[in-house]
Amino acid sequence: MNPLTDIHNDWLGGARVSGVLFLMNDYVQVIAGKHAGHRGSVVSISQFIPNPVYVLETEKGNDIEVIESEIQIAISSQANHWLAS
Repeated sequence: MNPLTDIHNDWLGGARVSGVLFLMNDYVQVIAGKHAGHRGSVVSISQFIPNPVYVLETEKGNDIEVIESEIQIAISSQANHWLAS
């Protein structure tokens, strides 16, 4: 079996993978690059080496690819309201 396929399947199942910061369904904000300003959920990973590349489903329903250094965990405005309460 292909080791990268095994790693990808483990990641899809929720396992932490060395060198990969974000997990499936993490809600993130794009902070750099051509998609800066978009928010969405991590739905896949298309490359592990040398730098992870994620597929995000944006709030508008589009899929975009971003490298790991271009994104950070986002807190929605609802979560901010809840945290402030």
